[in-house]
Amino acid sequence: MSNVATTSDPVEIIGVTKRYRTGVAIENVSLTIPRGKTLGLIGQNGAGKSTTIRILMGMLAPSEGRVRVLGIDVPHDAARMRRQVGYVPERHDIYPWMSVGQVIEFDRPF
Repeated sequence: MSNVATTSDPVEIIGVTKRYRTGVAIENVSLTIPRGKTLGLIGQNGAGKSTTIRILMGMLAPSEGRVRVLGIDVPHDAARMRRQVGYVPERHDIYPWMSVGQVIEFDRPF
């Protein structure tokens, strides 16, 4: 766990909103996950759970707010954060012939 901040909470979402042309997916979401704690996101379809996770992983940019994972400002340095964090999506959009190693190489940031 080198090169990451160890003094702040591992996950910080402050005032995050994600807007699309057709509406708002999440609005003014704030949460902190302290070191050593686990959080589950529970809610109805369309509640914003997947959007929140995609923003945390740097796959979507927030329209407003601040996102930090392991002390890293995600919107500005998502590749650095992803080198420290694993993510397994619910649905995999990969070629079925790929090995695990090929998927990792395919998804690795440049």
